[in-house]
Amino acid sequence: MDKTIKRDSSLQNGLNRKQIAALGEKYACEYFISLGYREICRNWRSGRFGEIDLIMQDRDGVLVFVEVKTRRHTDDQQYHADAVLQTINWRKQRKILICMRSYLARNVRTSQCCRADICIVYYGGAVSFGESPELTDIEILHIPDAFDASR
Repeated sequence: MDKTIKRDSSLQNGLNRKQIAALGEKYACEYFISLGYREICRNWRSGRFGEIDLIMQDRDGVLVFVEVKTRRHTDDQQYHADAVLQTINWRKQRKILICMRSYLARNVRTSQCCRADICIVYYGGAVSFGESPELTDIEILHIPDAFDASR
């Protein structure tokens, strides 16, 4: 196995959006696990309505439905965070809520507390050890209870 390191310019162009998003979800999941959360499911699909990136359970037993956004670092992180949050408009929130309700109806027998979080994974670039790509300079912004999930 070739252990040479490929840097940003050659690998970044080689990774597509789905690969970068999958890596972002991996890092977000690791982040939540480091906080003591338990992974329930990744990329849960609700038929035609959409997908929940991560379903986690916090230490108190609350189900946490996480929308993960993976973005490259910019000079103005606050502006960038605001721009990312604007991508989760009322339509996206509605889809997430429909998926949450669908998951709860199919998988939870009793009344379960839940919330919707947003996790933004910032990265500086990418490297590859052989065939295994990784993102570098990871920063995670976690926004708990990002929008009202009781609607």
